[in-house]
Amino acid sequence: MSGIGIFIGLLKGYIFSWMYKRIDNNPVVVTSLTLLTPFVAHLSAEHFHMSGILAVVTADLFVSQKSPEVFASHTRMRTRAIWYTLILLMHGFVFIMIGMQLPTIVKNIGNYPIESIIGYGLTISLVTIVVRIILVFAGAHWQDPFGRKKKSIDGTDNSTEKDDTWKNVLVFAWTGTRGAISLAAAMALPLVLLDGTAFPKRFSIIFLAFIVIFVTLVVQGLSLPLLIRWLHIKSDDDTEEVEKELQLMLANSTLQFIEKEFPVQGDDKLQQQLKIQYAQQSLKLTKELNIYKKVKYLK
Repeated sequence: MSGIGIFIGLLKGYIFSWMYKRIDNNPVVVTSLTLLTPFVAHLSAEHFHMSGILAVVTADLFVSQKSPEVFASHTRMRTRAIWYTLILLMHGFVFIMIGMQLPTIVKNIGNYPIESIIGYGLTISLVTIVVRIILVFAGAHWQDPFGRKKKSIDGTDNSTEKDDTWKNVLVFAWTGTRGAISLAAAMALPLVLLDGTAFPKRFSIIFLAFIVIFVTLVVQGLSLPLLIRWLHIKSDDDTEEVEKELQLMLANSTLQFIEKEFPVQGDDKLQQQLKIQYAQQSLKLTKELNIYKKVKYLK
């Protein structure tokens, strides 16, 4: 189920990436297709009784990795804004739903004292937070196991910022709040088993998931600004990156205009010169952005 689900996700991701790449200057159609992609991947996998969730995750990761190649810059910006809005609305809907169901869940917990199950939830929350911190630090060390020195864009040694690396990793580890995915996993448990009996401890599992979500959202969420101030972390100035992205968007838009809507008819030489000029500018800006993002990641 898992392996074939991942394969179906890769196949759907490749097909949709191919479609995105061939749709020119039509952000409405592209955005609509991005909303359709997860549903197609999920239904395709479920049709063969494979993991629809893994198919969706794999397809979206594939498309996300290919997005700089298949999406125009202005299309990518519009699509991102729409998806951020939808995600915010869906998260709000999920938490409203669990808030409405919480009284029923508490009533059906069973013979467990409410104090005991809250204690179990707090213990699970603590383990969840600690395990994430350990895994994030281990992953950061695995990315650079030999402690290689990083260099900035101009080639100068960047070892002076090495002392701040663990602070950034700690902040990233502390932002492991649980939310809709954890809740969806708990509520996806079946109501009954194959023999018709009620699924054991289903309401207890959902209530424990709610405690973990509440603790990570409230404790970690509200303490994150305090942690950042305590570690004296300053935000990165990404003005240069934003300016280059805007320049790249303008260069690509101008290039499309020259290719499709150039007003001077019959002057092929002038049109070709302009195309070469803006194509070179677009290629140069793309390389600079890729270098900037790689160096930023290494930092």
